[in-house]
Amino acid sequence: MGIKILRQTISSTSTEPLPPPTTQYGIIACDRAGSMYVGDSSNSPVEQMSVKKYSQTSNPNLLDNTNFFNPINQRNQTSYSNTDAAPKYSIDRWQVLGGTFDVQARTYTSNSTLGIYGNQFRQYIPLENISIGDTITVSSVINDTRHVFTTTIPQYGDSVTDAPFLLETTWGGFKMITREAEHAVLLTMVVNVSQSITVDWIKMELGNFATPYVAKGYNEELTACLRYYQRFNVNFRGEAFNVGDGEKYFTTISFYPMRVVPTITIVSSHYWGGFSGLTCSIPQTDGVYNDRTLQLNVNATAANPGGAFTAVIALGAEL
Repeated sequence: MGIKILRQTISSTSTEPLPPPTTQYGIIACDRAGSMYVGDSSNSPVEQMSVKKYSQTSNPNLLDNTNFFNPINQRNQTSYSNTDAAPKYSIDRWQVLGGTFDVQARTYTSNSTLGIYGNQFRQYIPLENISIGDTITVSSVINDTRHVFTTTIPQYGDSVTDAPFLLETTWGGFKMITREAEHAVLLTMVVNVSQSITVDWIKMELGNFATPYVAKGYNEELTACLRYYQRFNVNFRGEAFNVGDGEKYFTTISFYPMRVVPTITIVSSHYWGGFSGLTCSIPQTDGVYNDRTLQLNVNATAANPGGAFTAVIALGAEL
């Protein structure tokens, strides 16, 4: 059995892509734009694949928090600066190393000196939906310029400094390494000394072709970010019954399940009346982590104390 493929004949009167007027049953034809047709039982062409329609579809974005016009910013700062050798998180999922990120301006500005690891704006992507050796394509709009490159997920390696540029520009460029300790890929924009980048969006997808960027909804992005970081404002006012002087009173709050057992940080706390000394823990049942409950314990400074306490609590499960 053979397959016959017909293609549109280009002439001075047919410069535009046109479907064939008729196509015999079982015959495959294509127009000059690459759209495919198959003849049905009535010898009429039926469109199967359209380049125009395909270009309107979009592969999933493997990165989180990529719409910089409306980013998830649970730490709630207007800018994030870091001059240390260790990276610091800024807007959710994005690390700053040797520079400042201005949230409203969508702009990362590198330091005036080059740190030991360079100046970087970067994100870790866990090896969950991708694997070493997979072909991926990264596209972005930075400084009003669209950038696209295709590469493969590299073998394990720890040095961004030694990694080659996958795309190099006047402001710096993109690098990628795979870190065994984090079991994750690190996509980083290495920015030259005293240079700035204004980021509209970034996308990383499987395959060797860049499909259109489609921003996820805010709630979808937030849900993805909550696996790595959560922040709570806790306010309690009232009376704790059946609690003796010097004993502890506890209450619980629920949180979204996280990637791993999170670390707990009490960012700030204030007390009034008969409460003091807030501590937090995540209960376990038979050694199994309860992934939805945070227990808050406060000291009672009197029997059945009344009063109030407020706190800001952060849960971290970042890479």
